[in-house]
Amino acid sequence: MARYSSFSNVNPEWEKFVREDTQGLDINTSDPQERRSILDKIAANGPPERDAPAEDLLTVTTLTVSAPDGYQIPVRSYIPRTETATKAGFPLLIYFHGGGWAFGSIESGDLNCRTICAELGMTVVNVDYRLAPQWKFPCGYEDSYEAVRWAIQNAASLEVDLRRGFIIGGVSSGANFAGAIAYRARQDSMIPPITGLVLSVPAALMPQAYGLVLPRWRDELLSMERNKDAPLLSKEVLLCLYDQYGAPPDDPRMSFLLDDEHDGLPPRAYVQVCGLDVLRDEGLLWTELARQRSGTESRVDVYSGLPHGFWRFRQMRVSREWLDNLLAGVRYVQGEGKAGLSVKGVK
Repeated sequence: MARYSSFSNVNPEWEKFVREDTQGLDINTSDPQERRSILDKIAANGPPERDAPAEDLLTVTTLTVSAPDGYQIPVRSYIPRTETATKAGFPLLIYFHGGGWAFGSIESGDLNCRTICAELGMTVVNVDYRLAPQWKFPCGYEDSYEAVRWAIQNAASLEVDLRRGFIIGGVSSGANFAGAIAYRARQDSMIPPITGLVLSVPAALMPQAYGLVLPRWRDELLSMERNKDAPLLSKEVLLCLYDQYGAPPDDPRMSFLLDDEHDGLPPRAYVQVCGLDVLRDEGLLWTELARQRSGTESRVDVYSGLPHGFWRFRQMRVSREWLDNLLAGVRYVQGEGKAGLSVKGVK
């Protein structure tokens, strides 16, 4: 989006990180497996992740959900422990990890889920959906939707009261699932309705489908070309991931920005976007369309001059703050605070 083009200017903190902490390794290799190995090595040399909440604050259970084709989808539930018994159930967040539809696991979001559960007093369900290229589209999406249906049916055992909050969310490809599922839930008249979305750096429209949106919307999608050579996730790498996943570009289960109406969406959303990200304008355009057509009030955190996935590298101050921002965003979706756009990563 033209008015946000300055967010593509490289953040000085990122420049310092690349100069001092990448060990001379090529963080921009186009090979997904090699790239992931390099990034894992660099991240491992940074400060440790924050401590997980004490075990006595939550009950963690790993189980499986049956997909329609018989596949057993691993899920992990996190339920707060309270000192006194309460008849009120907890709000629910269903979490989909990131990884470009081809990487990641139930462990990827484990710390995030534990922290949200313990600090916000919510039941969290972490979904280990099937990955490409072994499992092509729509397997991961359908697994994720089935997990949402399962959670509704098992609200009592999860100790949730969906009237207190029914949120779905995820990171990157996981945010893609969350966004697409919100539209399907509307289409299916899901009961109870989803009350909030958490979309962290969402993919909302395959580049090959940009020409299918209305011209006035298409003209807002500038970051795919402006940031096409961005570190960590260039346009070339993104297209490679899409190719592995194998989704048709015009399928709304993948490209949910193609929806004609954008109505009937949850009333609140928290959205994180990176300024130096090919996906930036997809997330920002979605927030505007959801507000105009559904009245969805969004809180948006824009990480100026930072690339997709920067938060893995805790050598940077802004990365160490990312999870705190996510927690504040979930609180917002639950009704705390006001909508608006905040710029992060600047002093």
